[in-house]
Amino acid sequence: MRAQLTPLTPRDVAVVARYTHALWGEGAALPQYRTRLHQQWQRAAGNMQWWGLKRNTTLIASLKSYQLPMRIGPRALTAVGIAAVFTPAPHRQRGNAAQLIQQVLLHYQQRGVQLALLFSDIAPSYYQQLGFQPYPALTWSTLKHKLPLLNPYQFDPYDLRHPATLLALHRRYTCRDELTPNRRENDFRYWCWRSHISHCYLLHDGPRVVGYLCGKLSQRCLWLADMVTAPAPRARLHATLRQLAQHLGASQLAGWLRPEHALGAFASRTRQRCIPMLLWLCHRPPRHRGLRLSSLDSF
Repeated sequence: MRAQLTPLTPRDVAVVARYTHALWGEGAALPQYRTRLHQQWQRAAGNMQWWGLKRNTTLIASLKSYQLPMRIGPRALTAVGIAAVFTPAPHRQRGNAAQLIQQVLLHYQQRGVQLALLFSDIAPSYYQQLGFQPYPALTWSTLKHKLPLLNPYQFDPYDLRHPATLLALHRRYTCRDELTPNRRENDFRYWCWRSHISHCYLLHDGPRVVGYLCGKLSQRCLWLADMVTAPAPRARLHATLRQLAQHLGASQLAGWLRPEHALGAFASRTRQRCIPMLLWLCHRPPRHRGLRLSSLDSF
């Protein structure tokens, strides 16, 4: 019997959790992991869907999809994010995951979605066979004492429950010809919750707001999950990061930074996981100069 594409129910997702717990549970017990998956579904507020490939009633592959508004400058685009692709062991090496991905992509393409995005944790060649193309995947890091001291910006805590100012800064200071998320308030709150963001600051140059950064602190490392700034001297931005790390008790800083934010004090390494990959679903993809994503945008 031909396998069928099926939207999954909460009961189905509980079965998926049992399969994927060892892979993505991050040390949580199975009940807590299952609860976390259902919380993701609820908090995504209709923007997330679980899909399965079923033969009769047997689940042979699963994934989840996100509706992702994107933009190039002022031009709005519709995108689908593909995540958590999984095949139970008895059904592997038979093309089931590829068939599921292709059917989900066709479902969204038929509804006018223009592109698909995923973050690969395996060799990108698998997804390249399905038409996805990889983009640079760099993580930057440095030690606090390697950053300069002089002339930092002022920074003030910002309440993530009211992200309108952050979204306006994101629109103002991202390049007009880059493909980047077209962030909305509810989406932004969801991704901050999902990424465990604990700190957010507005950056000031006197009375002028020149940017923001969001992050989290773990084992004295300040992870810079999202940072947007006006064009600024790099040394001054680095001095700001040093002062912020000192304020939070961090000895190290890291993140998926922009080169213009990182060069001169941060060292880069190419990631083997979370590799962004893109597939255009429309016939005439718009021109763009690169893909701008922070770790806040990963799924």
